[in-house]
Amino acid sequence: MEKFLYGVFKFTAAVCAILFVFAAGAALVLFNAERKLFNERLYAQALDEQNFYERLPAIAAESLASTPKDGESLSAVRSLLAIVPAENWEAALRALLPAEVSKPMTEEALASIFAYLDGENATASVSLAGFKARMSDPASAQAFVDILRIQPDCTLDQLAEMTFSAIAGNPKLIFCNPSEDALGLMQPLIQSGLANASAGVPDSITLISEENANGQNALQSLRAARSLMRFSPLIPALLLFFIAAFAPHNWKELFAWLGLPLLLGGIFGAAASASITPIIEQSFTATIMPRLPASMPESLREILRGLVGSALEGLSTPILIQSLVMAGIGIVLLIAAGLVSRSQNKRR
Repeated sequence: MEKFLYGVFKFTAAVCAILFVFAAGAALVLFNAERKLFNERLYAQALDEQNFYERLPAIAAESLASTPKDGESLSAVRSLLAIVPAENWEAALRALLPAEVSKPMTEEALASIFAYLDGENATASVSLAGFKARMSDPASAQAFVDILRIQPDCTLDQLAEMTFSAIAGNPKLIFCNPSEDALGLMQPLIQSGLANASAGVPDSITLISEENANGQNALQSLRAARSLMRFSPLIPALLLFFIAAFAPHNWKELFAWLGLPLLLGGIFGAAASASITPIIEQSFTATIMPRLPASMPESLREILRGLVGSALEGLSTPILIQSLVMAGIGIVLLIAAGLVSRSQNKRR
């Protein structure tokens, strides 16, 4: 009877050891995915690495230029930029949306989104106060003047066109380098255009809200999944406890039974860390990229690919480190088992 129970315990420990190897690798991925992928700092760092804030004006200008003029989603933006010729949108946006304005706005938006996902807020929004203040700042008008100074000299026809458009109440700014006398006409035109545009910009934009039942259900499901991911390390910990409880009769067996699963689990986790980036990047390229709007600029697609790569690197690095630590502990325990065995043989 005793041998039978001992065999049952050994078999149970062996099953737990096998399950531990796969559970440990999966827990490393799930735990770090929850901890990293739902942390706005990961994406803020990725945006910095992609030089996103310096490239944003060019990307936004390219997006505006490549979108059909009757697109409703950008009608408000186009009305605000009506005084700016299409070919000069990048220069205008670079003056109105420099990195010192776009970076705080983006980081606030990220923090608001993840606070919403964490259940701290009912909505996710971003304040446009900094952008509006920049538009009303005389420095913006001066930035436009500086842009004009590097353009070709204005012709008489261009000056006449700007003058008549201002008289007609539909001011149009032509990007050319005016004379000192003509600049007196153009500065009020720039300042009034920016002031009118600033008044039409809302104080904030709601990015996500809990207005429909489907959205709420999806959010609740996401939060439940995150809870499971957060506590996923408990499963391999329990399996390790069962191995220690059922298998060993002495220190040698204890070290061996714990060391081998830890070593194999660390190897499995390291393999998962190495494969997760190419697998997800390939999946993103094959399934997500083709579904993006055809009008999306290639530069923005490149930014998205870079963000995915940076996020995956931020995820795979801690998985690899933790896997190596786990494997190292396993090796130490196996060495300890060998030393105990050698000591026991010497005594005999």
